[in-house]
Amino acid sequence: ANDDAPAEGEGAGQLNGDTPQEQDSQHWKPTVDWLLSWKKDLQLGTLVRLIDGLLPKVEQECVEHELTDMDEILRFLSQQTMVGLLPVPHPIIVRTYQSNKFTSVWFTSYLWGVIFTRSQRLPLYDWHKIKLIMINR
Repeated sequence: ANDDAPAEGEGAGQLNGDTPQEQDSQHWKPTVDWLLSWKKDLQLGTLVRLIDGLLPKVEQECVEHELTDMDEILRFLSQQTMVGLLPVPHPIIVRTYQSNKFTSVWFTSYLWGVIFTRSQRLPLYDWHKIKLIMINR
């Protein structure tokens, strides 16, 4: 007999000979408290606004034209606009680079690091004498 095969009376899905009732107690099950705590962290505002705006239109279209086919409903939805339903996006803020001592040191180190690593095929430098970081003493 094959030692790897489950013994008689054991199901292939049972772990360590546990009964299905014992297996169910070992699996994690969500509670109402967990769901409420998890749900409050979801940011569903945009989706809720979209559904609140489109659902009445879809229901009205289904009643007026007796739509029952999913493709017809999707065709109707593709012709709808979301202007006015969704919140106005935040404006893009363009910020110009303002040099300071720390960013200059970082950028210089980064730039020389890139130059150094990309010039390894052509030995332009004695890499034993190059220090890519500065240590304050």
